[in-house]
Amino acid sequence: MFAPLAMNEDETLIQRVDRVPRRPGRGRAYVTALSGASVGRVFRLAAGETSLGRGTTADIQIAEDGVSRLHAKIVCEADGTAKIIDLKSTNGTYVNGRRVHSEYLREGDRIRVGQSATLDFRYEHVVQPVEEEGGSGLPEDVSAVRKQGAYDNIAGALDSLGKVYKKSKQYDQAIEAYERTLSIREKRFGPRHPAVASILDTIGVARQAKGDHREALKCHVRALEIYEGLPARQPPPEMAHVLANLGEAHLAMSRPREAIAALERGRELLEARSATSAELAQLRFSLARAYATVGRIGDETLRLAEMAKEGFRLAGDRETRGRVSEVESWAAEHLAPR
Repeated sequence: MFAPLAMNEDETLIQRVDRVPRRPGRGRAYVTALSGASVGRVFRLAAGETSLGRGTTADIQIAEDGVSRLHAKIVCEADGTAKIIDLKSTNGTYVNGRRVHSEYLREGDRIRVGQSATLDFRYEHVVQPVEEEGGSGLPEDVSAVRKQGAYDNIAGALDSLGKVYKKSKQYDQAIEAYERTLSIREKRFGPRHPAVASILDTIGVARQAKGDHREALKCHVRALEIYEGLPARQPPPEMAHVLANLGEAHLAMSRPREAIAALERGRELLEARSATSAELAQLRFSLARAYATVGRIGDETLRLAEMAKEGFRLAGDRETRGRVSEVESWAAEHLAPR
C-alpha cells in the first residue's frame, strides 16, 4: 500500500514497504508536474506500482480535465527500469506526443494524461564511490558520500520548470533555470558526466529558440564531446539528439556542410534505435534543408522531405502534426521544378 510522505512543500514521496534493487548509479525514479495547480511539484516513485488519476484512490492525484479516476500507472521494475501502463482511460496516455498502452520510460520523457496534464520523467543519479587498491573505497566522512551521492531533486524540478518557461517562450527564464540545473549537476557529478551533457544540450536548444545560435553551438559541441568521451561500446541514444541539435545550430549560422556532417551521424544513430516518428521527422527535415542549401536537390532530398512530412503527420500531438504544412511550404519553395 502506498502513502504520500511530506518531503517539503514541492516534493512528495510515494513510499511502499517492499523494495527492489536498482541499477548501479541510478536512483529512484520521479516525475515533476509541468502543468496545472501542482506545477513544479516533484513525486518520487518507489518500487512497484504508482497509480495516476483524478480519483482519491490514485497514488498521484491529478485534478485536471480529461483525467480518469484511475488513468494510468507507472511500474518500477526489479532491474531499475520503469514503464507506464494506460488503465483503459477515456482520453488516453501519451509519451512524447505518442499515444501508448504500455511504454518503457527514458530519462526526460514527457508524459501526458488526459487533455493537458503533463509530467516530466527522470531518475535520480547516484555517484558511486571508486574503490582504490588496498582500500575500501569509502571516504572517511560517510555523510559526505550521502550528500554527494544523492541527486538533488531541486535540479530535476528546475529542469522541468525550464521546460515550462520554454514552452511559453520565456527563454531567458528557461535558460536561467537550466543553468542552475547545470551548476548542480556539475557539482554532483563533475564536468564530464552524461547528466551534464544532457542539460548542456537542453540549454543549447533554449538558446537556439531565443536566436542566440553561437552560444547554442558552444553548448551542443561541449555536450557532444562529453558523450564521445564516454567509455562505452555503443554511443548513448542521447547523442543522436545532440547531433541533431548541433546540425540545426550550424544551419542557423549558415554552415550547411558542418550541419550535414552532424545530421548524417545523428540520422544513423536514430534509425539504428528505432526512434519515434517525430524525432526522425525533425532530423530528416533538417537534413533536407541542409542538402538543398548546398545545391543537393535530388531524389534523396525529395525523399527526406516526404519522410519528414509523413513522420510529422503520424505524430500524436497537434503541434507536431501542424508541422506538415511547414514541410510542404518549404518543399514547394525549394524543391519544386523550375
